[in-house]
Amino acid sequence: MEDLHKFLKVKFEVPEIPYPGSIVKVKIGALKSEGGTRRKTFIVGGEKTFPFFSKETNPPILALQVLDKPLNVPKQVLMEIKEAVNDPVEWAKLCIEKFQAEVLAIKFISAHPSYGVKSKIEIKETLKKILNDIEVPLILCAPGSDEKDAEILEEAAKIAKGEKCILASATLTNNYKKIVEAALKNEHLVAAETDCDPALQKSLNERLMNEGLSIDQIVMDPTSAALGLGIEYSISIIEQLKLNALKGDEKALQAPIACIRASPYSLTCREAWIEDLGLGSPEIRGILWESITALSLFIAGANIIVMMNPKALIQLKTFFDLGEKN
Repeated sequence: MEDLHKFLKVKFEVPEIPYPGSIVKVKIGALKSEGGTRRKTFIVGGEKTFPFFSKETNPPILALQVLDKPLNVPKQVLMEIKEAVNDPVEWAKLCIEKFQAEVLAIKFISAHPSYGVKSKIEIKETLKKILNDIEVPLILCAPGSDEKDAEILEEAAKIAKGEKCILASATLTNNYKKIVEAALKNEHLVAAETDCDPALQKSLNERLMNEGLSIDQIVMDPTSAALGLGIEYSISIIEQLKLNALKGDEKALQAPIACIRASPYSLTCREAWIEDLGLGSPEIRGILWESITALSLFIAGANIIVMMNPKALIQLKTFFDLGEKN
């Protein structure tokens, strides 16, 4: 009986698999003592295994997205931010003060050619005000146009010089050389974005490093899909990227992973917003849809996740026990 009692009290220990490689550490944001004005910085990466395969698993850095113009803002997000949607500075403040976002992703959507020619002066003034009033690290997001991305990120990089922001994003089809130059001149990081393809991701990372970036100045964005829109494919791609990096034979893939578009994109999925009482409240469904998308990407290996619905971010913070005590 004594032996049986000992057997029942044995604790299960998760076996830690030793990998020869590891993910590099990347620092986001710069304090006043480092030439910036942020009150806090974050270090992502550094892991030597997959999430939950180690006692040292760290939760992802959670960011909220702010648009410089209220274009195509999902109804569920409008319900939370209300009139602040018309002022990106107030929207940004709300994200930090009320919803406790750790990082802000500012998307200059108004510069997209689809919305006509917009004044760069307005974009510059918006960013200056946000830098003045907000002290968390920033992700500066281009409009998503091969024609305009480098031009907008170059301007944004100059205004935020020394703040160590993430410039999102360099791709194989936009002017990534100009984006790298802006990052190096103004002390920023670069998000390398590809279309769910490890070979293309490696190629882009190598090109960025050939232009002068080191691997610890890069985060990878494999353009993750959302729940209901191909997330299973994205999960397998992220896991493959992470595994290739941990195996140690793909040095160019040893950068942390940032999912910048997946969670906001999840709110466009029909099942997340359709008015169907049989599926329950669309408000609750939207929150769950985005938070499950984000959680799935983290389990696959994402280090930074950008979200849009503040309540989804709160839900995820609760899961990771990252409430007000921090």
